[in-house]
Amino acid sequence: MKGSTLYDEPEAGKTTATRMLPNAPHAAEQPALPDALTQTFTRRVHQYASGHAEAVARQLATNLAAVYRVDSTVTARHGIAMLRLGDLCVWIRLGEISWSTGSLHPNGRPVTVAVPASQTAQAAEQIAARYRQVWGVGGTYAVRAG
Repeated sequence: MKGSTLYDEPEAGKTTATRMLPNAPHAAEQPALPDALTQTFTRRVHQYASGHAEAVARQLATNLAAVYRVDSTVTARHGIAMLRLGDLCVWIRLGEISWSTGSLHPNGRPVTVAVPASQTAQAAEQIAARYRQVWGVGGTYAVRAG
């Protein structure tokens, strides 16, 4: 049936090039977003992501300091925040908190733990345990009397 598809079908026995029908949508006809609008949108997304990651990092740092007496430094850029606890780095990006477990996959890449950014209290507990493991510091529960 002629005209039922986007492209004309060649007549039987003839080898002709396929051409587009005049009423078919064409990629070149699609309106593109103006560069200024695209840049503004991208900048606002980065600002939101950066602000969110930094807020989560600061909340995590406050929790680590108050509950586990672990000091840290927060750095945030381009939607990613890093919490530095000496040799241990904690990354906050794309809605999750992640850090290295200290072991390697068979392929040589580090094994990481990832916790949703909404669960800062649980992440703080696990990070404090990893911090004690890295630094060899026992908690008060590890001290034996007598």
